[in-house]
Amino acid sequence: MTRALILVPVLAVLVTATVLFLTLGQTRAVQAPKISFDMDGSTNAYTPSVDNDFDGLPDAGSNVMSVGTIDNCFAHAAPGDNAQHLHGAPVAGDPPVQLVIQDVEDVVGYQARINFDGTKLAITSPSQINDTPFTDTGSGNKAINFLNLPVDVATQAHKSIFAAPPDLSVANTVLIGSAALGVDTVGSAPDVPSKSPHDQTTRTYQANGGGVLAQLQFVVRAGQVGQTSLRLDLDDASPNSPGSKVDIFTPTGTQTIFLGPGDLGDGFVGEGAPCVALQAETPNPTATPSAAPTPTPTPAPTGGTTTRATTPAGASAGAGAGRAGTPTRGPSPAALPPTGGTDHDGWDGDTVALIAALTISASGAAFVVWRLRRR
Repeated sequence: MTRALILVPVLAVLVTATVLFLTLGQTRAVQAPKISFDMDGSTNAYTPSVDNDFDGLPDAGSNVMSVGTIDNCFAHAAPGDNAQHLHGAPVAGDPPVQLVIQDVEDVVGYQARINFDGTKLAITSPSQINDTPFTDTGSGNKAINFLNLPVDVATQAHKSIFAAPPDLSVANTVLIGSAALGVDTVGSAPDVPSKSPHDQTTRTYQANGGGVLAQLQFVVRAGQVGQTSLRLDLDDASPNSPGSKVDIFTPTGTQTIFLGPGDLGDGFVGEGAPCVALQAETPNPTATPSAAPTPTPTPAPTGGTTTRATTPAGASAGAGAGRAGTPTRGPSPAALPPTGGTDHDGWDGDTVALIAALTISASGAAFVVWRLRRR
């Protein structure tokens, strides 16, 4: 009996050590999404899928999206163009203007509020927004943006993109967005930087430095030569509602993260003059609790081309319809719960409590054994 009791503190210590080891090996991250204009997206690239082993999935080193240096300024070389003109690839001599996302996990959708001074530059047509700027020629010529970059292991196909036509109903502003359809596992919702360990048992994609959400063009109005800071303003819901956001996958439904000024990177153009980026906007306001998660979108076929929606991903109304009120701001990225993935330099409260309880139990058991042996 005494020998059996002696094993109690030993087992308790072993359990405590195991919890410590597993906790140290577990990685967690806090969502901190940021969406930015890259006014010179020439350093961004996509490598289509290659399937040399014929397993139906992209080989390592293929189906890769890379974001290089993110430039918030672009200078149209002197002497500039004083007539009204279109800017952005494929216009000759213009680099692609792209919308990129960073520091997010399990993302399934986004929307972006873009404000501008329409007397100087403007987005004037839906044709100026390309929601899927890449094509996976090695996987059914699928139209690609970052949201459907993963290949679903079960179906061996990319998800389809549900894209909203730009809402141009209000002057000096536009609302754009898209979402991946049928996302039902974390493995088919992309991360950047990549999680370690990865969500997918067979890794089907890689994202380096960020992900490209869309490619844009815009009109520069006549008479802008010499302007150094023509601005495309990525914004929240003030003064135009709804604002910018991302939607992330969770096992119980999508969770919305509303983005504040500190999460959004504006773009600037110098017309025939050096480009000067204006001062960054104010930091994010104090967070308020967000609404409960919304249901995960109903799965849809993975084949076909981009589908156009009537409103951006997750938006209940366009810019004009939403102006009566401002949606409640969700938690700031730092306030959101961990979703797994990148390094974390401490333990959460539940783990600490468990370790403390096991340690106390082990100490108590050792005390009992000591008393029994004294008798």
